[in-house]
Amino acid sequence: MTDLIYIKIREHHRVVSKSCHIAVGISGDGEREILGFMIQDKESDETWSLFFDYLKNRGLEGMEMVISDAHKALVKAIKKSFINASWQRCQVHFMRNILSCIPKKESKPFIEEVKALFKFTDIETACKAKIR
Repeated sequence: MTDLIYIKIREHHRVVSKSCHIAVGISGDGEREILGFMIQDKESDETWSLFFDYLKNRGLEGMEMVISDAHKALVKAIKKSFINASWQRCQVHFMRNILSCIPKKESKPFIEEVKALFKFTDIETACKAKIR
């Protein structure tokens, strides 16, 4: 999984905002581990590609899936850097985007229904549940 946060740092006697690119992986025994992070000036397909090259130069290989938000620059860099890996949109970011479009007072039952869809392990079962 990869994501970015903006942090404040002191640079040349000023406080400035910088992007912190972060990658977290799942080991063979199912444990999460931080693969790396990199402080950069912004988020772009170039900064993401640079970060992914950094990770690969440190030995990252065998990527099967990359999970992230749907930021266009990030998705473009993932497809360029990890040709044989599939990409999946992060469920948390997906839920945030959905919830920003519905009225707050009506959100609780809707949230429960969407969360239930995420629990299905195959597409056929999810489609049958959606039709009900």
